[in-house]
Amino acid sequence: MSRIAAFVGLVVCVASSLFAQTQAAGTLTGKLTDPSGAVVTNATVTATNIDNGQTRTATTGADGGYQFTMLPPGSYRVKFEAAGFKTLEIPSATIGATPAVVDGKLE
Repeated sequence: MSRIAAFVGLVVCVASSLFAQTQAAGTLTGKLTDPSGAVVTNATVTATNIDNGQTRTATTGADGGYQFTMLPPGSYRVKFEAAGFKTLEIPSATIGATPAVVDGKLE
């Protein structure tokens, strides 16, 4: 009888964890260029969640690309900053189940 009770308890625990809701996470990627189309490296990219104000930062790589992973779904403000260029701000980018792509062109 105790084996049956242990088995039922195990099944309940496993089933409840399978049905537990997990918050989906999204990805934001893009590429940063200058007016001539050349990539901008070592620029700071800041993604700010419009709803709660949380921010994440990344740096563009050798290919001008950046990536944020595991972002909670929602609307984000994306800011690009690099020495010698004007700051560029994208007021709203929506992060959802599919990857969002936000490219920037600095002046």
